[in-house]
Amino acid sequence: TSKAGVNAMIISWLSHLALILQALFLLKSFCGIGVVDGILCSALAYGAICMLPVSIGNMGVREGMFALFLSGSGIAIGEGIDVNTTALSLSMTVLLANILLPAAAGLVWLLADRMNLFSPLSSAGGERR
Repeated sequence: TSKAGVNAMIISWLSHLALILQALFLLKSFCGIGVVDGILCSALAYGAICMLPVSIGNMGVREGMFALFLSGSGIAIGEGIDVNTTALSLSMTVLLANILLPAAAGLVWLLADRMNLFSPLSSAGGERR
């Protein structure tokens, strides 16, 4: 393995860890799931999602996987928590935070660049290019 390959693997592991932690924090806020159950549910759901690249932005697949693994965690028993609502809330929050907000920020950046709002000032007179 090359150094670039090792770096790519490290970045991949860190990005998956960030997704798992993000889902864990959201699950704890939505349904109060335990840390170990939340990590297992998130890791299993994202692992299954990686094996099923059949949708745009994982929409539909993400909800199904979280509903599947949340129902196996036993959070809904005796707590009055709807697993499907929790899975949908989690999925929509992840979609908003990881896809829609960065896309909106990129659009603002692109439009500002097209209008030359970010062009550097020249050192000779402070004029824009």
